[in-house]
Amino acid sequence: LSRDDDAGAARVARDNLQRLRDLRLQHDNNLGRSIVTASAGVYAGIPKSGESADLVVGHADQALYAAKNG
Repeated sequence: LSRDDDAGAARVARDNLQRLRDLRLQHDNNLGRSIVTASAGVYAGIPKSGESADLVVGHADQALYAAKNG
């Protein structure tokens, strides 16, 4: 999403999660839920010179963890 700011990225995530909910995909082996669920976390930033992609992925992973844990 190189052309979106953090609000745009969050909107894309919310829209995609809603599309998934609307599909109501069956998941019989999910712990207590009968449909597929998902979480999304968003990180927006521009890496500084010399920063690795792993750092950006790490920030995104932290955002996903925060989304999953509420």
